[in-house]
Parts: sequence; C-alpha cells; structure tokens
Amino acid sequence: MNREQATFGIGGVAFGFMAGFVLAYAFVAPTTVGHAPTPPARAGNPAGIETPPTEDAAPHGDVMALLGDLNRRLEENPNSIEVLLELAHLYLRAAMTEQAAGYLDRVEEIDPGNFQGLMYRAMALEGAGQADDAQKLLERLLAEHPDHWETHYLTAIHYMTDSRDLVRARQAIERLESLKPGIPVLEDLRREMEHLEGHPGAGDRSERSG
Repeated sequence: MNREQATFGIGGVAFGFMAGFVLAYAFVAPTTVGHAPTPPARAGNPAGIETPPTEDAAPHGDVMALLGDLNRRLEENPNSIEVLLELAHLYLRAAMTEQAAGYLDRVEEIDPGNFQGLMYRAMALEGAGQADDAQKLLERLLAEHPDHWETHYLTAIHYMTDSRDLVRARQAIERLESLKPGIPVLEDLRREMEHLEGHPGAGDRSERSG
C-alpha cells in the first residue's frame, strides 16, 4: 500500500475546520457520482492528471471504489467539470492539496472563473500553507460572489487561523449567518471564536490591522 492509499485508508489528515466544511459542503454541492461497488480497471489517463493506484483496495474499498469510478468517468470525458471538481473535493477531504490542485488546474483551463473551482483552490492554498495567496483569492471571491455563503465561511477560517484578524473573522461569521442561518458549521465557528477571544493576545493582529 503506498502513501496515498494509506492516507485515504485512515480517512485523511484534516486541516482544522476546513475538513468540517468539506464534509458539510458535500451535502449541499451538486454531485453526479455514486459509489461504485468495485474499482474498475483503468486503461490510461487521457486527462494527463495524476491519480492514485486502485490496487489493494480492500481496507478502504468505498473510497478507492469511488476513485475508480471517477477515474473511469474522467477517461470517458476528460473535460467533465463535475468529475474534476469531485476528484478535487475527494483529495481535499484527505488534505492532499497538491493532488487536488492538479484537478483544479484543469477546471480553470476548461471553465475559467468557475466558483466551485476557485473556492476549492482557496482551500488547497490554505491547506498548503500559502496564506497570502489564499487571502488574495478570498478577496476576489468576496468581490465577485458576495452572496455565496461558502466565501464567508472560508474567509472566517482564514482570519481566525492565519492572520488572527478577529474583527474580520467576526464580520465574516455574521455575514455567513445572515446568508445561511442554521448551517451546522456555524456553531463550530462560534465556539472557535469564543475560544480565540478568550485567550490574551489572540486579537493582537486584528487590533493592529485596524
């Protein structure tokens, strides 16, 4: 079993609240993929994107079967935005940001400015530790898609975990609540904000930024 398979086998190493969002988003995002019973054989990779092997899938058959199904569908239609996004989503769940980025590159080539692709890109940048690039992309999303609740969720996460700008984080949470009241991840954000605000020094950077 190689490293990628092992990562999927244990469910992946999530990066903070991002994992909670990825899972929550799976229930509201459009999806076209069902779980295949077994991973089909692959004849190649015409899309030119790195994909993990599907051998020895028994310990984690559900995920590897899903990967096999997605890979098969990508071979049939290398330009399928839906499949490319779902592959990126699957890798993000496992915190495998480099692999996710490969699929997101293809999405950007085929459909420049795709909101879901840009959102996943911001998540991949955050997960890879590229906080400045992530912030620039989030600012673009806020300007172009202010009514998408996902943008405000990711913005809140960014300001809580990277810059510790708690003023902006709180504003993002309030905007998220106005757009999507009752979404499960909202309560997690509130609890984390209370934790940060209750620790001395947590808001120092936000105070300087004002």
